[in-house]
Amino acid sequence: MKHIFIFIFLICFGSYAISQNSFYPNAPYSELYLIDVLDNHIYTVGSCGVMMVSSDNGNSWNIFDSPINKGIKDIDILPNTNGKKAVLLTQDIIIVYDLGSDDFKTISNDNLKLSAGKFKSIIIKGNSLYVISNKSIHKSTIGVYEWTRTAKLNIGNDYILTSDNTESYIWNGTNGGKLIKIAFSDNKIETVSEFGGRINYMDFVNDNLGYIIDNSKYGVQKTIDGGNSFSVLSGMPEAISPVGWGDNTLLTINTNRIYSSIDGGQTSIIVPIPDDGYSNLINAHFMTDDGILYLVGRASMILKTNDFTKTFIHLNKTKREDLRSISFNKNGEGYAIGGYSSFFRTTDFGKNWSLVDLDLSSTKSLINTIQSIDENRFLLGHQNGTSLIKNGEVLKTDPVSCHLIEKSKVKNHIFAIRQIGNEYLVSKSLDNGTTWEDLITAPEYVNDITESNTGKIFLSGEAGTLITSSDGGVNWNIQNVGGVDKKIISIDFIDDNTGILSTGSAVYLTKDGGKTANTIKMGYALINIIAITKQHFLVTSLSGQKTTIHESTNQGKTWEITNTFCVKTTKTFFDGDKTIWLAQEGGHINKHTILTTNQARGLEDRNPVIIFPNPVSRGEKIFINYNDFMPVSLKVFELHSGKKVFESNDFSDNKLDTKNFIPGIYIIKLIGQDSTFYKKFIIEE
Repeated sequence: MKHIFIFIFLICFGSYAISQNSFYPNAPYSELYLIDVLDNHIYTVGSCGVMMVSSDNGNSWNIFDSPINKGIKDIDILPNTNGKKAVLLTQDIIIVYDLGSDDFKTISNDNLKLSAGKFKSIIIKGNSLYVISNKSIHKSTIGVYEWTRTAKLNIGNDYILTSDNTESYIWNGTNGGKLIKIAFSDNKIETVSEFGGRINYMDFVNDNLGYIIDNSKYGVQKTIDGGNSFSVLSGMPEAISPVGWGDNTLLTINTNRIYSSIDGGQTSIIVPIPDDGYSNLINAHFMTDDGILYLVGRASMILKTNDFTKTFIHLNKTKREDLRSISFNKNGEGYAIGGYSSFFRTTDFGKNWSLVDLDLSSTKSLINTIQSIDENRFLLGHQNGTSLIKNGEVLKTDPVSCHLIEKSKVKNHIFAIRQIGNEYLVSKSLDNGTTWEDLITAPEYVNDITESNTGKIFLSGEAGTLITSSDGGVNWNIQNVGGVDKKIISIDFIDDNTGILSTGSAVYLTKDGGKTANTIKMGYALINIIAITKQHFLVTSLSGQKTTIHESTNQGKTWEITNTFCVKTTKTFFDGDKTIWLAQEGGHINKHTILTTNQARGLEDRNPVIIFPNPVSRGEKIFINYNDFMPVSLKVFELHSGKKVFESNDFSDNKLDTKNFIPGIYIIKLIGQDSTFYKKFIIEE
């Protein structure tokens, strides 16, 4: 079994979040970080509670919520089950998952946990299942699951960091640099080598041939005598994730490239991961006994190579470039764009999206921004210029690089931030981008541009300043914002005085046009901000790869979490009514409906219904106090998808059991004879 993590930190995604299908693609986002392959069956595990299973060599996939909600460290398909059962391991529980019945059985017990401590990995050998923990090995017959300790390592404060197995041995590399092998036949323990630093990666091809990477020497170290001696391979330039096959094939796998050797590591060539927009970063890999390599990673990417990286096959082909901008017109046409080749178009208000081919130039051009400019045309800003688009085709391209575009709310002109060399030009077009007038050269990099409802232009500068114009760009002022001492990365103004600003770690409210500002929210990666009204603000934050949407309807005095997405959001678009569209990493598109306060907050000022506790832990009961309200129907909806997950007309018990709910944000709809009330609640893991 060869499950190898490229970077351990990639599998730490913070708190658990439920899987959610995006509007595009119709699948959840996930950072896949585990894979196992047996015959025609492929199991992968990723962030956001996602599991993907194929029983036909990756031609089709079942995607579903993992039966273990967090911290899966290893997975192995059980033999002789036709791929229907797999063992999943966390640091403190082991289960057998039955794909056919969608059921699972815990096969670890308290005695095993007390004897083993934290579980590290699993190995299947014949009809036996081995569990590797920090300092011991335990064994059970598959199907019986009565555990026996077969080895205990006397290594003091040291502990096992990585493991592998060959025909005769379980190989263990420790944090202290020991290479220890344990014989399957008689459980004999032998320390065969000691290195100067921890063993980060290890791959043994057979009982004699293996590859080690420890942090005392830079490079891949090779043994041909069962670990008694090692030599550094000068032909392998990267010390990361070695994978050997046969006598002479050796690969090292990084997040976006592979070094491939056919002479045992004496020489190698670099093989980039396909730069086709359908690939993304690698997190883990699996090599079968017949030399087929599988790669899994960011944005649910799954690649296969049958010829040792000469060619690659996409097993679930979708565009995976990070989207950078999204925009709609009032007729329902919209674009979401990103990377070098991702152009998604909709003509039905986002219900359906299709990939279009826009010919921008003869050279690759990084796509930066898109903006609707009238009822059927859009302006696209990219590395090689500004392109006018109509009906999915490029009409004209101006050759000056552009990274920001803003359509005037009150006048028939467009502003853009364009770049020539190291100079950033603030430009204006009066003919929908056909020609441009350069107004000023900005004194610094411009992070954002917006316009108030009265026509005042605001630019946010790299040096923490605001650059403003009240006369259409004829005259400009540079001003420091009192109370803000960092660069301003995003801005949004309602009128000449009221606006919000973000430095990434804090959101500020200004009521005097940016002369002074007060902090209204602190957090991490507060990148996207929208001033919906003078009172109603929306902010997105990040935790790992998870986007959280926060809304305030009282100018930032209090905030409410109104949605979460298990993918990073790079840019938002507000349609001016109630919908926020999100352009996200990995080619994902999502949307959020803003607080129509009557629903999401349940008219809290006069809502008689009280629920507690809130948030609630999964499996606990929520108590509902109806007071004088007499409901005739209760319905529960998942906030993100709007899917109804529960309904009842029985009010003999004032409790709602959450044991059949998965963690997430929900709305309770209570329908009475003359009125309806809503309450929002959160289920945590």
